[in-house]
Amino acid sequence: MIYIFIDQKIGVCCKKKCLEWNNMYRYGLFRRIFGAMVGMFILLSMFSSIGTVALGYDRLMYTGYHDDMGDVEYFAVIVTGGAAYAPNQALATRQTEEAYDVLRTWWHYTDDTIYYLNPDPDYNPSDYEVDAVASPETIQYAISIWLDSMMDDNDVGFIYMIDHGQDGGHFNIDENGDGYLDVETEYIKNVELGFWIDSISSYGKLVIVIECCYSGDFLPYISGVNRIGITSTDGYTTSGIGIDGWSYFSHSFFTNLKMGYSVEQAFEAARNYVLMHAPGQHPLIDDQCLGSTYIGHYYELRRIRYEL
Repeated sequence: MIYIFIDQKIGVCCKKKCLEWNNMYRYGLFRRIFGAMVGMFILLSMFSSIGTVALGYDRLMYTGYHDDMGDVEYFAVIVTGGAAYAPNQALATRQTEEAYDVLRTWWHYTDDTIYYLNPDPDYNPSDYEVDAVASPETIQYAISIWLDSMMDDNDVGFIYMIDHGQDGGHFNIDENGDGYLDVETEYIKNVELGFWIDSISSYGKLVIVIECCYSGDFLPYISGVNRIGITSTDGYTTSGIGIDGWSYFSHSFFTNLKMGYSVEQAFEAARNYVLMHAPGQHPLIDDQCLGSTYIGHYYELRRIRYEL
């Protein structure tokens, strides 16, 4: 509840000045009332423009944001590459969990609109719904079958992939399912991924983010009309992890998406962060979408003061 107070002034004046004071008081009171009405109108306009407002626990307010609702829908494929027992596998899983959290908590996705893959068959977290064990076949299915079947020509698709990568456009993934990774022979080639993405028959916008070493070699193959292709580095350099265990690029990118940034804004912020903390890494973007691109219906979490 918001209270707006209109202060009143009661004064005593001599008979000679009474009429003058009375006119001034009426004018001042009118200004206060008029100002209060304008203020209330602005508040109501703000709330009506940002969507449904509901109070949650701990005095939190959830407000719809960047919400063009209509019949635009949003779908995501999140891929943890590598292998169950590969080095740094826990870090890759941690990063995809962050991506899942950001999409579901802040951008209005649900478990049904996220297709989540992880190479560890024993990975069964209570907080995330894993749809398949990650392999070249299941990744192909997620992109060229599931995502294609979900989207029409005004929907927005989001693909995020992270793990080891090798020079020449290789994204490492456990092919034989033994839980170990041979980086020289087990991988998805950039041309394969590009072919799967090209097979998506209809979409409004498509955002593809690849985090791995030498990921810039993927950019020509994932780019296209009404797409935003993003790689954590170029085709000549590695992609780093900070001492805190987070990817320099991805963690910053999703942190900024959490703040309600567009894809373009989140990339620019993450790029600046990488250039500051990992100067040998060079994130790239190929943006062929008109205007700002948002990956969902954003919910901003605000603390407010209110009275019960």
